[in-house]
Amino acid sequence: MRLAIENLFKKANENQLLTKLLLEFSRDKIEEDKDWDIETELFDIAKLLTNENHYTYIKGIRRKTIV
Repeated sequence: MRLAIENLFKKANENQLLTKLLLEFSRDKIEEDKDWDIETELFDIAKLLTNENHYTYIKGIRRKTIV
């Protein structure tokens, strides 16, 4: 999962929308007086996404887009 997150950050260099979303996520964390480094939180989200107990909910958002 760490490799997937590293690849996500690499893709941000090539994708303006992804860059914008990651920056907004970091800013939101700063506004909540949390650490701006989102890597740990992304890792936690990835663990939730791969947990079979959450599959039903994930399946429901699979068809959604970020645009």
